[in-house]
Amino acid sequence: GTAHKVTITRCGGMVKAKKDSYKRKDKPDGSGFHYPPIPENLLRKKGEYYFENWEITGSKVSDKDGKSKFSLAKWIADTFMKDLLDLCRELETKLGKRIHVRGQWDNASPHTERLLLALIAELFGEYGWVWTTQPANSPL
Repeated sequence: GTAHKVTITRCGGMVKAKKDSYKRKDKPDGSGFHYPPIPENLLRKKGEYYFENWEITGSKVSDKDGKSKFSLAKWIADTFMKDLLDLCRELETKLGKRIHVRGQWDNASPHTERLLLALIAELFGEYGWVWTTQPANSPL
């Protein structure tokens, strides 16, 4: 078989800065560091949007405190399957053959969540594709 890149996605989203943030600078006397609030040091301005990395989860989009999380289930349903189907159509046209996808990943905790695995089974099942979890300590 042949491997193909399907998609690349940053795990996070745009959030509004709650306050001005400044770069860390060493103190001139070498005694440590500080965050001088001067214009050339500004990292984020209050009210402007910036990209924030989020924790990866199986299907939760936020925690009990409302902190955003990166839901693999949402990403698979909204992004990954569309990109994968586009690649399959392109390859089927190019090769004149039916494409059969075999997906696999490790046993990281987000990958073993029941809701996520049920979604993948349903989506992949529609096309007769297979998704497996790599056995622990396996070189596969």
